[in-house]
Amino acid sequence: MSEAKHTPGPWSVTGHGAGKGMISHPAGQVAFTAFPWEVAEERQEGESWIDMRERTEPDRNKLHAEKMANAQLIAAAPDLLSALHNMLEDGDKTDREQALRAIAKAEGKQ
Repeated sequence: MSEAKHTPGPWSVTGHGAGKGMISHPAGQVAFTAFPWEVAEERQEGESWIDMRERTEPDRNKLHAEKMANAQLIAAAPDLLSALHNMLEDGDKTDREQALRAIAKAEGKQ
């Protein structure tokens, strides 16, 4: 069985504004748009557009947070893979620090 190839890091999450964002690579490759709106925004009878937007804002915010967390985890994947390979091979303190940095990146703390 051949090993699947992936785009090597570094990847990053860009565009933190509402409706914007993607996982990108210095070579210009984009894995996917991170924030497509999937919240049903249909006005209820007699509801204004502004009222509908205010009513659905918590759902949009929750979706945005979830998409951002997913994007951060995906962007950290090459770092996590490298750190795990190094830990298995060497197991020294430097590799532990590398693993901790990769985890921080995956959790959006970097």
